[in-house]
Amino acid sequence: MAERNLLLLIENYLNNSISKEESKTLEDLLKDEANAKTFKQMSLENYILKNKDSKFDAQASLDKIQLNNSTSAKKVFKFSQVYKYAAIFVIAIGLVFMFKMLTDNNETTLKSDKIVNTDVEIIFEDGTRKTLFQKKSDSIINNNNVLAILNNGKLSYSKENSEIIQYNTVNVPYGRQFQLVLSDGTSVYLNAGTRLRYPVSFINGKPREVFLEDGEAYFDVVKDTEHQFVVNTKDIGVAVYGTKFNVSAYNEDAEIQTTLQEGSVKVFDKDNKSNDLMLVPNEQSTYSKGNQSLSKKNVYSDLYTGWIMGKKQFRNIPFKNITKRLERHYNVVITTNNEKLSNQLFTASFDEETLEEIITYFSKSSGFEFEINDKQILIK
Repeated sequence: MAERNLLLLIENYLNNSISKEESKTLEDLLKDEANAKTFKQMSLENYILKNKDSKFDAQASLDKIQLNNSTSAKKVFKFSQVYKYAAIFVIAIGLVFMFKMLTDNNETTLKSDKIVNTDVEIIFEDGTRKTLFQKKSDSIINNNNVLAILNNGKLSYSKENSEIIQYNTVNVPYGRQFQLVLSDGTSVYLNAGTRLRYPVSFINGKPREVFLEDGEAYFDVVKDTEHQFVVNTKDIGVAVYGTKFNVSAYNEDAEIQTTLQEGSVKVFDKDNKSNDLMLVPNEQSTYSKGNQSLSKKNVYSDLYTGWIMGKKQFRNIPFKNITKRLERHYNVVITTNNEKLSNQLFTASFDEETLEEIITYFSKSSGFEFEINDKQILIK
């Protein structure tokens, strides 16, 4: 509980929403060396994610709290508004590298052989399929009734009462993202390589259930205390009434992660429902498919939900996991022949960079060479 309060106070401070009383409490907590270390790390991550090109000083950020509590001074730091940035931290045997480079707005045209169809596709209850073109307005019609409208890459279902449940399934290929608005008003953001099955209309008096069959999705659930909202994956379920959370459940991954941003959720093992966890904001549960165990930890939730805003964020994870995410996001195949590099840990944040720029940044930080051949990237 104490650690959770510390994280919430730090987050309020970083978001400029901390009260004077909370600021004094935070100052007292930061007299502890371990708490001060946590504060510096979160300040660094916040800087990477939210600020522009400028040298970061963790100690100055820590000193700022004492200054704010002793004076009525306004913000100490001002950051340049001219440049975008990309920062990389390579964590290996105590050595840390940092690169800041300019970006442009070019988009990669690389494609992958992993998924032939590069368009979002919807599958109806009877098995028929329809391609949803991103920049085209369209509608889903059944028996002359308009069930959903596609506009600006978002498919919105109408509120319709029904006694019979019918499902649609949406497939989002690598290299694409998509947004759904379900019949209850719940917004669902679907990441690349995601397959979600959901009711065309929820049934009154019954739980609102959807099925994340593969991939990653962020849910902004409309509150309804009479109808629980349940996200089902193959191994776990996530039960809520109204909240914001992210579920990463790619079939090829060894773990399923649920990260809570707002509200509260219950995560449970579908084969053993007594094996469950309650999450509060800035907590993340991990289900290990290997030993069927559930655990949780405190996290900075924005690191795991930033993808819905186009951010690519990695925190202290192996390079092989980063390349897997890049494959999904850019729809390419990345081959790494450097085992040492594959297991090297990185913390990084990218925004509008092209894939070639991102690989170049890692290349310059770690000293490897690479080749790009259409859909294939070879890292030597």
